[in-house]
Amino acid sequence: MGVPARRVSSFDERERRVILPMKEPRFTGTVKMWNSPKGFGFLSRDDGQPDIFAHITQTPEEFDELNRGTRVSFEIGPAHRNPAKIEAKNILIVT
Repeated sequence: MGVPARRVSSFDERERRVILPMKEPRFTGTVKMWNSPKGFGFLSRDDGQPDIFAHITQTPEEFDELNRGTRVSFEIGPAHRNPAKIEAKNILIVT
């Protein structure tokens, strides 16, 4: 008889806690400029870093534009057309 195989799960029974996958950090900022016909613009970041490119495809489907001055939260990831650059991802309006 050998040692029974240990069951692997996302719940560590010894510590009674759920182990969640890591998520990208979220940043906040303001819509600085938005070009509705082209579906893109730039976000001014609250952390003082340079403005970041934003595309309408990174917003929920119900949004067809973002208005200047709107408060948003977002993640940062590689740009769709040029992975060497970064852009805002998963853009949400902050209420």
